[in-house]
Amino acid sequence: MCIIFQSVAFCKAALNEYAAKLHMTQPTYNTVEYKSVIPYFVCTVDFNGTSYVGEAAGRKRDAENLAARSAILSLIGNSERLSDHLNVLPVKDTAQSHEHVHLLDDRDKDIIVPSATDNMNQIA
Repeated sequence: MCIIFQSVAFCKAALNEYAAKLHMTQPTYNTVEYKSVIPYFVCTVDFNGTSYVGEAAGRKRDAENLAARSAILSLIGNSERLSDHLNVLPVKDTAQSHEHVHLLDDRDKDIIVPSATDNMNQIA
């Protein structure tokens, strides 16, 4: 099974490499930090004319990887030939590929639902 379905640790690199191999414009990442009781990050990646939003994460790096994973899964899901994408997407199976990603769990979501009063900072 492709590592993308097991871990998000390399999804940003995989999406960037996918774009390079197909001579496409590199994806751009826009990460927003929400400052609340528990600060968190949400990232949007723009790739090939489409925006993909990742899940909330406790670290900027994880938010970017989750957004990239969202894009990759969408590309794979929209493909009639899954093997076309899996042959181009890099697969890294190292000890680091199973790195823990700091996702927010359901217990935290009722505390940190974004609202208009949240202090949002753009992350460059």
